Amino acid sequence: MRKRLLISTLLLVVATLLLFAIPLALATQRAQIDGALDALAGEARQIATFLDDASNCAQVELRLAALDAQVPADTSIAVLTADGSAGVAVGDQDVVPGPELAAAMGSGQATAHRAGQLAAAVQLQGRACRVPLVAHLTRADDAVRADVRRSWVLIAVLGAGALAVAGAAAALLGRRLADPFEQLALAAQRLGDGDFSGHELASALPEADAIGRALAATADRLGRALDRGTAFATDTSHQLRTPLTALRLHLEALESHGADPVAIAGALAEADRLTATLDELQQLTRLDAPAEPTDLGVVVQQRLDAWEHRARDAGREVRFERAPVPLVRARGAAIGQAVAVLLDNALEHGVGTVTVRVRPDVGADGQTRAVRIDVIDEGLGPPPAVAHLTEAVGRADRRGSGAAAGAEPGRDTGSSGAGAGPGRGRGLRLARALVEAEGGRLSLGSTVDGTCAGIVVALGDGDATHA
Repeated sequence: MRKRLLISTLLLVVATLLLFAIPLALATQRAQIDGALDALAGEARQIATFLDDASNCAQVELRLAALDAQVPADTSIAVLTADGSAGVAVGDQDVVPGPELAAAMGSGQATAHRAGQLAAAVQLQGRACRVPLVAHLTRADDAVRADVRRSWVLIAVLGAGALAVAGAAAALLGRRLADPFEQLALAAQRLGDGDFSGHELASALPEADAIGRALAATADRLGRALDRGTAFATDTSHQLRTPLTALRLHLEALESHGADPVAIAGALAEADRLTATLDELQQLTRLDAPAEPTDLGVVVQQRLDAWEHRARDAGREVRFERAPVPLVRARGAAIGQAVAVLLDNALEHGVGTVTVRVRPDVGADGQTRAVRIDVIDEGLGPPPAVAHLTEAVGRADRRGSGAAAGAEPGRDTGSSGAGAGPGRGRGLRLARALVEAEGGRLSLGSTVDGTCAGIVVALGDGDATHA
């Protein structure tokens, strides 16, 4: 920001200087040339007055010879007739006069600047030579050019000084404006990284201070909310682990007294799954939990055992199709919980075989851009039913708070049938929030065979290694 402000200010100053300096330089040049021409015309008038006092042409020649010997080396004097021919025998007759001669014949005086020379012509009033004569004076413009160059150098020096002053002022102003906003950017980055110890910004810029106060207040509220949520999750986890432990003890006691070992094993597996779910949910409450390179195929496979048992109990089948996929940078616990929600939906509300497919998501250019997890069942089928369910979940999203924007709604646990019922959409919103927190998206579509709920996790930088 500071560099951009400095560059933009300097460009503005340069443009302003050019708009003023170029016309000023041209005006200075014109003024100095006009001044030199006026001075030369004054000399020509004095010469014409001196020659007008002559009583005859011979005296004009004598006076002109005396003047010609006195003028500087860069100046030439001639007395010419109206047609430009020599009027008298003395004077520099090699100089070819320009239009100023005819103009002087009409108006009495004329000047011109041409071919590196200044010229002035003044008509003589007397008729000593019996023909109209003009005193013609020429001088090289070297001195005028030198004065113009000095003026231009002075203008350039003043412009450079103004540019330097503007640059220093822009640097100071840029620092004054940029420093508070750079501090705000760092504070926002710390807030995004989970540091909620925000401090109010103290600067000389009221607008930045107001933003800093709002950011500090937001950080304080988020910190307190996170502390309450973490404490609640920890207490809830602790409270649930105690009855789960007691449940395991009761199940093991029943097994020792001759209860059905298959039923006991299934119940113990469910207890283990609940314990693992608590561990994962507690881990997801930690903002500092790193997102490691993860094989989503392994993540899904680790969660299928419990769902396969549940499907068999319901006379259903869960089929797993896994293709080699690149590693993605995401937390496996978050993706695993989202997959669990989709599987629960498929087993609760779908029918027939549930197919879980993990595959690369290939773009139009043939490059793998993401990893896709599809949970497909034979439940809702044609698109109208999916659209009806999508609308129902959308209503649940609008009633809920904190729903992420941009993801497609889908089915959810918590009610039966295809219609919208109380609680529908909550589990899906949780799955969607978990997936979006890992940089992915949740989608719902339909095929001729049923409904497909999908999770797409994009590859990040350096996530091109295949598992």
